[in-house]
Amino acid sequence: MKTGLHQFEGTPVELIARLELAQHEDGKAERRGTAFGCGAGILFFLGVGLLGLSTDISWLAWPGAFCLVGAVVCVPFFFRADSHDLEDSRYLEPLRFLRVLRTDLPADRPIRLKVDFRDYPWRELQVSRTPEGGGRTRLTYRQPWLEFQGRLADGARLCLEVVRKAERLESYKTRRGKTRRRWRDKVEDRITLQLQVPGLDLGNLVANLSPALPSGMTGRDMKIQGDTVRMVVGTPQTRRSMNQNLGPQDLASGDRLLALLLWVYQGVQRLRSSASQAG
Repeated sequence: MKTGLHQFEGTPVELIARLELAQHEDGKAERRGTAFGCGAGILFFLGVGLLGLSTDISWLAWPGAFCLVGAVVCVPFFFRADSHDLEDSRYLEPLRFLRVLRTDLPADRPIRLKVDFRDYPWRELQVSRTPEGGGRTRLTYRQPWLEFQGRLADGARLCLEVVRKAERLESYKTRRGKTRRRWRDKVEDRITLQLQVPGLDLGNLVANLSPALPSGMTGRDMKIQGDTVRMVVGTPQTRRSMNQNLGPQDLASGDRLLALLLWVYQGVQRLRSSASQAG
């Protein structure tokens, strides 16, 4: 599976199988990329060394040339493997979410999932670019990387969307004739949850929710109209520097999505109990 935006539709079991296949193919791509990348480097330096020695030992010129040709041949295979190297969290977190939620999803009803398997620093995801002087540039990225739509076993309709927002401060410094690129990021995820519960008026839902949001979430923008609630929350802003990967604990993970859904559903259950008692 190539990196990029993919849309899936099928039963919960089918979508879980597709994500597990993506995980398997990603592992193969990582191993191939490592093998061809290392092979290209080894053959290149070996070829240069042999050609250097061929000035004294002429017959080494041919092995040296073959090594350089082998290095060149390895390069396209490396880039092909790299194009199938997915961002790990982009399949692991939806996979975690679906595996746990599967018990609350009808086995024969299709669900929809949209996943962007890329990391955010892509030109088409760039929102703005602002020079700040002194060799520094501020870049802003916005990436809707996860969307889920499905109906739960009790008939409720669930829509989830996760948008990653990143602000990068990039700088170039020249010392002793060498230019070095440095950057620091501020990253956060915005989670939009929409839940429609047919037949239940959610007007008093806020009063039935626990006062505090689940751990690792900030802010709360909630709108209720009839049987539908729509809310937007954010993850704490995370700082990221060069050569640093983001972990599930930093942003929107499968566990955080499940915790948010459970938090809303507990309020719905309290509201439903109150409505049944009043009736």
